[in-house]
Amino acid sequence: MSFMKNTLLCSFVFASLCLGCSQSEPNPKSREASTKSIKVIDPELQKWVGQYKGILPCAACTSFCEGCEGMTVDLDVKENQTFKLVRTSNSGHNKPEVHEGQFVFTDNGKLKIQLNGISERNTVLWQQGSVEVLDAKTGLPFEAYLDFELTRRV
Repeated sequence: MSFMKNTLLCSFVFASLCLGCSQSEPNPKSREASTKSIKVIDPELQKWVGQYKGILPCAACTSFCEGCEGMTVDLDVKENQTFKLVRTSNSGHNKPEVHEGQFVFTDNGKLKIQLNGISERNTVLWQQGSVEVLDAKTGLPFEAYLDFELTRRV
């Protein structure tokens, strides 16, 4: 009987070791998925994310002047608080200006951003479905504010 108990006990231990060893490393994909953190974006930042386009008065003007063809402005606002700004003169006299960098919020409500590294027309106000370029000197809308609106592209 003792021999039978020992045999049974040895068989049980051997089976346990085999089962324990057969449990290999978890699937690398499942481990990768479990270690990835879920990226949560601030809803106030999320409303800014997107591409905006419009035609603004030329750099020297505060509204469209007679004969002024203005400049086409493309602004791409990204969720990592960076931007890409492309300004193209519609007269064809100048090469397009391309600026990339970071932006910062300038108010607690996160309705205004300042594009770092841009010296003029660098403050932008968020509106539903569009943004408005503000006067960099005053931080206020231009008198002809409708001339400074960039529409969100869908």
